[in-house]
Amino acid sequence: MKKSKFTETQIIKAIKEHEAGRKAEDICRELGISTVSFYKWKHADKTGREDRINFGGIHKVGIRHETTKLEMELLGFDIESGKIRNTNGRIILTDKKGE
Repeated sequence: MKKSKFTETQIIKAIKEHEAGRKAEDICRELGISTVSFYKWKHADKTGREDRINFGGIHKVGIRHETTKLEMELLGFDIESGKIRNTNGRIILTDKKGE
């Protein structure tokens, strides 16, 4: 995983500001980062592994998560029939922009 250009102190300060009620969008604009990057900071993997991210809870297909603002999609899987349609499919989490 790429090393952050921000110190641990800066990251903790940003997270605490958000927890105190400041909008994530404002914090991100000030730091010059995307909201996705910010939420990666906020929900680091609880096991301490750098190659994993805890996305802040249980995500359900087609429902935007209240905390992370991410939505889970199953690519290559037909929910209605319950069948895999594409063996190259994957599970993805997208934000409102589809990124």
